[in-house]
Amino acid sequence: MTDKRYWIWLQLCLGQGAHFLPIIEEYGSVGRLYSADIIDWKMSPSLTAKQVDALAMHVLKEAERIIEICDENNYDIITFEDEAYPKKLRDITNPQ
Repeated sequence: MTDKRYWIWLQLCLGQGAHFLPIIEEYGSVGRLYSADIIDWKMSPSLTAKQVDALAMHVLKEAERIIEICDENNYDIITFEDEAYPKKLRDITNPQ
């Protein structure tokens, strides 16, 4: 099971259409990306200065609120790491 909070946080930070796979590959997981500090993010070849600013600006509480809203409305959240994530989407150049 994945920690959906980190995936939602990353989506909030980088926005729709962002290429997240190279970033996740560099850090090993979205949780490790979240746990890294701003110095590490600034040294990353996968992150732009604008992305580093966005990572620093967003807090996990925002993602937790989205999960609460989804739970209240019986919406499922499927992340890239979930087995339920569609294979055809996983295989495209920039999955979302």
